[in-house]
Amino acid sequence: MRKANKCLPLTSVCNCVDCDSYELGRMVYRVIDHLDLRLPDFDIVGLFDRVIKERIGCKSNISKDKLARMVKQGIFLLQCMIKWYVTIGRRPVPVVVAVIVFVCELNEVEVRLEDLASQLNVAAGTCKLRYKEILKRLVDVARVHLPWGNDVSVKNIIKNAPIVIQYMEMKSMCNPAKQIKTLEEVGMDLDGLVVDCLNKGDENLSIEDYTDFTYNRSQDSTN
Repeated sequence: MRKANKCLPLTSVCNCVDCDSYELGRMVYRVIDHLDLRLPDFDIVGLFDRVIKERIGCKSNISKDKLARMVKQGIFLLQCMIKWYVTIGRRPVPVVVAVIVFVCELNEVEVRLEDLASQLNVAAGTCKLRYKEILKRLVDVARVHLPWGNDVSVKNIIKNAPIVIQYMEMKSMCNPAKQIKTLEEVGMDLDGLVVDCLNKGDENLSIEDYTDFTYNRSQDSTN
């Protein structure tokens, strides 16, 4: 796994060999220290991609197009959470569980947070905290940048989330001097977006930025 630059959570290994995670962790660090190894940085995006395809894509009756959309949305949210420092100092697996549950709910795919947390050997309570953080961050973005943002709350953010994510993607790729070829590259351009979301007054945005969102919102209200 190390040579292939792939991630394998310690909890997954423990589950396979029926071993205590703390005992196995101490042994792993002893081996690393003895062999003077340098392990690659933890790939939370790779973990998300593997888990959602193995745990959701293979076991749920969903189309390839929907799964691809869920993967794209989830990776982008993870990149945002990394830039927002939500993942710093936290165990990565609960973050992955929270993002998977969120994109499943967003795309009307049935999955229980408690079941997924149990399968990945992490505490459901921690996953719920990370899930609430996702909701809160998206609500903060919506309230700052959407014309109807004051009406957005954690109770209705799921309905508004597709527009919020679309807006964040648009802002992350608004630099015309650089072409974004892959989704992973999007995360590298999120610094400006984070500053935007933290500043309550954004004087640099024009009304044209909101035209599509306002039109969609008015169409929903008409329907």
